[in-house]
Amino acid sequence: MDLRSVQDARRVSDNKWVKVQGISNLTFVIKPYQRGYRWRKNNAKKLMDDISWYVKHDGNSSELYNYIQATCEYNDKTDIYDFYCLQALSVKKDIERKNTYELIDGQQRLTTLFLIYELLDAFINPKEDRSDHAPYSILYNRDGDNTGDYDFTKSMHEAIPFRINDKNPRKAYREGVNRREEAWFLAYKNALKKAIQKLHTKDRTDSLAIDLYYISEVAEEIVDFIYKYTDDPGKADNLERLFDAIKQDVLFLWYEIPAGINAEDEFSSINSNKIKLTNAELIKALVLKKDKNGQVPENAGHRWEAIEQGLCREELWAFICGEDKATRIDLLLDLYARDNNDSPYSPDQSNEYALFDWYEELSGKKDQTTFSLDVLKGIEEKYDRVCEWYNDVELYHYIGLLTCYRVLKLTKEKNQEELVCEIFSLYKKSKSHDDFVNELKEKIKAYILCNLSKEDFNKEIFEVEGLSYNDTSEQPIMKAILWLLNAWEIIESAENNIIVIKEGKEKKRRKSFLVNRLPFSHINGNLKKANSWTLEHIMPQKPEDNASEDYKSYMELQKEIEKDQKSEGKDDIVVCGEEVHQIGNMALLTRRTNSAIQNGNLDIKRKDIVKMIGDGKYIPGSTTNAFCLYYNQMDENHKDNIIDVKYWTISNRDSYMARINNCLRSHGISTTCEDNQEGEKQ
Repeated sequence: MDLRSVQDARRVSDNKWVKVQGISNLTFVIKPYQRGYRWRKNNAKKLMDDISWYVKHDGNSSELYNYIQATCEYNDKTDIYDFYCLQALSVKKDIERKNTYELIDGQQRLTTLFLIYELLDAFINPKEDRSDHAPYSILYNRDGDNTGDYDFTKSMHEAIPFRINDKNPRKAYREGVNRREEAWFLAYKNALKKAIQKLHTKDRTDSLAIDLYYISEVAEEIVDFIYKYTDDPGKADNLERLFDAIKQDVLFLWYEIPAGINAEDEFSSINSNKIKLTNAELIKALVLKKDKNGQVPENAGHRWEAIEQGLCREELWAFICGEDKATRIDLLLDLYARDNNDSPYSPDQSNEYALFDWYEELSGKKDQTTFSLDVLKGIEEKYDRVCEWYNDVELYHYIGLLTCYRVLKLTKEKNQEELVCEIFSLYKKSKSHDDFVNELKEKIKAYILCNLSKEDFNKEIFEVEGLSYNDTSEQPIMKAILWLLNAWEIIESAENNIIVIKEGKEKKRRKSFLVNRLPFSHINGNLKKANSWTLEHIMPQKPEDNASEDYKSYMELQKEIEKDQKSEGKDDIVVCGEEVHQIGNMALLTRRTNSAIQNGNLDIKRKDIVKMIGDGKYIPGSTTNAFCLYYNQMDENHKDNIIDVKYWTISNRDSYMARINNCLRSHGISTTCEDNQEGEKQ
């Protein structure tokens, strides 16, 4: 049984179970508000594989049996373990037509089961006129009244071929052509597909033509299934057992809504309130499934839950992912699947359950215990590696930065799974810790440089000073560089805090955290929110609105600067003009913090920032250092100058830029301002 059926069982109350045989005299009408038939070949294959598994193993294929026994009623009071259970059929009785129900939910499976039944019947039943053999009837009502019904049942009887090359399906199957005459099956399949597609005539709606296209594809898959079903020629009994199981052992969860409830409203309610199962929930059910001896690997549930709880640590999750997910363990499951040597997982954007499908296929290739232990071991190894990186000062910051850059859309990876997969790939090919660090630094370098304009990218030296706030395409690069500066300064602070750790038989020296790590939970989370990180002008920019209070404050500041410069005869001029928009006048602040800071001179802004730090707000280290003029004390070229603590001057800017340039060069990015770099303390 498809485990996703749990979501339907969750919502059904006052329910009962009905056999396919028990609804053989009923007609189901599909109204215009329903979406059309859209199952694909893989959906039909899963259903057929599951039913056939049930037949071969004498029942007990469903993970829902205990739930069903506890909550549902079966009219015959027979042991529910003897049956294969499908998801709910939600219906409403048609008071105008006998034995007719409006189908509200369950169209895809009901239609597919009808096709399986009819095609099996064609291969098993000797009668060519099988009108009395239909499991139930299906009508498509596209016009919303009773006059425009399209009789799907009758059409399928017309479409299903009974003779190809003078052989009918039953005779061909009995003679063993399912193995010896593959060409016959191919001809039959093509004839069937063409016959179904011809059912669409000019007087029918385009939407019905789309339905018939998908129906023909699924019918083709069913014939393929029949062809492959038996191991040896002539084993028609296997098909007959499968056919009997569908008639006798397949149950639908029957949910009939009261006459006073609007069917269309109920349809909307069902589909809007469904709690979809995640890939992780479905895969967990596969991993914790009992083996043929009724056993689950020891502590399997606890091992799974330990990983899930570990991933709930916000700082750990933010540095490796940077975005929230319904179930975080999906990331590790995705990594394990992509890293599989025998059959690597390739994501399918059109199928939200592609990851579960991959694991389900893998489980069929191994015995249950081996499958469960392999998956648990695989995701535990991924989780342990992530924790190891989290506790390493260099790896934590460089991997966290790559996550940050993806949020800033500087990376080529479309999603975080791709990026983390690439990081694991870099780790596997690295010979040592230092090699891995260098690989990450190279990736950071590539992301910064590759996002430059073509003209700038072709230059041998990166003119970082030329980055402008006025060019919106360069703003993410400026943010990336400033975040790199923040991370690098923390890593630098750990240079003298070395610990010795044991790796195998060898002892390794590693930098350890001396001060707080960059809080990626705050950084990466806010990059996507309204209070996202912005570039704050250290020296205020001229407001565009000449009537605003900010503009008046700005003009008063300019007069004050001019007066101070003349009266004190200062040579160190204030940053102005286009330089105001360059990276040497930029610092990182959240949008909310940026808005709260006054549009005043440096000493006023500094007071605001110091107050915010005192109030517990996070201000990046390089932002604090810039506003507090800490970089001047590090710069040999300017440390003896009289520091202007009131304004952001050229010497303040140059000391800041020397630090930025030194940071970039330490990550392999050649920049200008060699003199400033030499002047900075090493």
